[in-house]
Amino acid sequence: VKQYRHPVGEELIELPGGFIDEGENPQPAAEREMLEETGYKFSHFHYLGMSAANPGVLNNFSHFFIATGGVKTSDQKLDHNEEIEVMLIPLEEVKIKLLHGEFRQSLHALCLFYGFDILKQNMISIAD
Repeated sequence: VKQYRHPVGEELIELPGGFIDEGENPQPAAEREMLEETGYKFSHFHYLGMSAANPGVLNNFSHFFIATGGVKTSDQKLDHNEEIEVMLIPLEEVKIKLLHGEFRQSLHALCLFYGFDILKQNMISIAD
C-alpha cells in the first residue's frame, strides 16, 4: 500500500498493518487489517515471527505474516484518518524495491526480508 506519513512528510510504500485490539490475537488482527485496508480476504496466513520496534523506549511488538490466496471481496473500510492506496506489485518487483531501499518503514522491510527468506527456503508456497 502507499500512504502519506506526516512525521516524515512523504508518501511511503508500506505493507498493510495496524494495531491488535484488546483481547485479539495477532493473526485475526492481521486478517482484519488486511481486509480493512485493502478489501482483500486471504485463505492462509503464515506466521513469520515478531520484533520489538524500539525496546529501549517502546514496549510493543510487531508480528509478521505472509498472507496467501488473496481475493478481493469488498471495498476498503478505512478509519477516518486513513488514505491508503492499494498497490498490486509482482513479487520480483517488490524484491527490487526492497533492495533499493524503497520500503523505508523498517519493520515492513524486516517483514519482507523474513518473507523472502521463507519463500527462498520453499517453506511455504505463494500458491497456498
